[in-house]
Amino acid sequence: GDMSIENGATLTVNGTYNAKANITVKSGGKIIAGPNGKIIFDPNKGLIIDGNAQVNGTSNNRLTLDFNSSTAAGVEVRFYNALTMSYCNINNALIGINAEAASYINISNVNFTNCQSSGIVLFSFGNGDSNLPSSTSTISKCIINGSSTGISVVNADEVVITENSINNCN
Repeated sequence: GDMSIENGATLTVNGTYNAKANITVKSGGKIIAGPNGKIIFDPNKGLIIDGNAQVNGTSNNRLTLDFNSSTAAGVEVRFYNALTMSYCNINNALIGINAEAASYINISNVNFTNCQSSGIVLFSFGNGDSNLPSSTSTISKCIINGSSTGISVVNADEVVITENSINNCN
């Protein structure tokens, strides 16, 4: 069944973990990289952010999220929730990160490879009716390679996009 990482819990990924179902990170939950941390998702399964969550590797231990889907987002930030992500690799999703009606993202040093449609999609993005503090979202120092669209932002309050590299996108 699906895995849920609850408030105050941390999933440390040491080695390769094969996810047969969705992984949901609730508010206050974290996923961090241990040595060679990699999650390989079954087809049409992904990472769901359902709260104010963190997903982080380090410059020496990147967390790899390998999706096997041509029909779903790899990382889905649900309505009025927030994601902080750094030092990760996102591979082979239809959309690397999809944040629709989300409140906040801080994405840095994330590599997106072969995300067919888009690396990052932000749609109807802002604080809205959320209880989360209003903050400026950022996308920085990311590499997006092999997507139709690198970064798509539609109907957003404010997003700062700096020092990214977008290659081989249509």
